[in-house]
Parts: sequence; structure tokens; C-alpha cells
Amino acid sequence: RGPSWVPGTSETEFLVKGKVKTLLLSVVPLSSSAGAYLYGIGQDITDRKKTEEALRDSEETLKKAINLSPVAITIAHLNGFVEHVNDRFVRTFGYTREDIPTMERWWELAHPDWKYRQEVTSAWKSALEALFSSPSPEPAELAEANRRYPVLASRIEARTARWEELAAREDGSPRG
Repeated sequence: RGPSWVPGTSETEFLVKGKVKTLLLSVVPLSSSAGAYLYGIGQDITDRKKTEEALRDSEETLKKAINLSPVAITIAHLNGFVEHVNDRFVRTFGYTREDIPTMERWWELAHPDWKYRQEVTSAWKSALEALFSSPSPEPAELAEANRRYPVLASRIEARTARWEELAAREDGSPRG
């Protein structure tokens, strides 16, 4: 009786014609009256691994650029979940992403007066609706208490094919 094999999938590297290739190997033990065998399938995933690494590098570069921006930036999903606030946002408003896990919480903190908050969020939602309905959106400006704030808002299609909002307010003064 030989060793027992556990079915599984693993990545491994092989030298093929002088080049290192990454293979995804799936192995299943088979047994019959003739004996025990291993049935395996290998797939060359070298290009996929290189693409994944390039994507990670690109994401890291974007993250650094956002964090070093002199503009307060928030990245939020359309469902209101706040994914990221940059360092300038934290210095400007004093709130971390943990303080504002959702846009709803941000609005509550930024505008404690309920009636005024309704006015501001309504204007913001209208600006976003205009942004998402336009094939070539332009930066929007929000008017607030006779003041105008330039706001850059853009849509980004994430790698999981969900839409996100990227919003940056050029004026760093807190609202209230």
C-alpha cells in the first residue's frame, strides 16, 4: 500500500525552456482494480500572476497619490459605505474613516442641525445624480449658505464592477 494522497490545488513554479512559469496544479487521487493513480491538470497562470502584481502596484500608487493630495478626499460606495478618507481629510475635519463608516454618519457629524443637513444632502444627491446621468460629467459646485464650494466628483468602475464615488472638496474649511 502506497502513500495516501489528498485532493488539492496548489500554485508552483517550473523552469520551462529557461523561463520560470507559474502553474496552477489540481491533483486528484484515483484508484481502480489496476492500482492507485494521480490525475492532475496544470494551467499556466504566469500572465495572470503578472497582471495581478501590476494591479496591486497600480492600486498602491493610486492610494499614495490620494493620501498625499492637498485636497480632502473621501471614497464611498453608492450604498453609503465609506471605504477611505485621505490624510488631508483627517487633518481638515478631524474624523477618521472609523469615525465615519457611512456617508449618513458623515452628514450627521458635519451638519448636526437636521433641517440644514437635509438641504445639504439633497443638494449633494442632486449633484451626484447629474454626474451619473451625464456621459461626460463636469466638476460640480455646491451652494451652501450663500457660499459656493467647488467639488470634484467622479465615478470609478472598480475591479468588481461596482460603481463608487470619489469626491474631493477643494475648500478645506469645515461646514457647520
